[in-house]
Amino acid sequence: MKLPRPQIKKLAVDLGVHPKALRGWIRQTEADAGERDDRLTTDERAELVALRKENTQLKRAPPGQRRDRTRHEGQDHHWCRGRPAP
Repeated sequence: MKLPRPQIKKLAVDLGVHPKALRGWIRQTEADAGERDDRLTTDERAELVALRKENTQLKRAPPGQRRDRTRHEGQDHHWCRGRPAP
């Protein structure tokens, strides 16, 4: 969906949004469709947010609980599927 800049500007005006915002939405749509690899997809970004939140929670947990939570919660992540738990 490569639109020339003048078309993006005109479309942005028609939609009532800033051209940079529209360009960002177009780029994100292209990333989600697999047409770009220079940015995270929406799903990857959501997973990153969830992992950062979990990381923050684990850092706040008392040391004795960190190990147990990591062992049980880590099994839910896609990169652990099919592998035996440690």
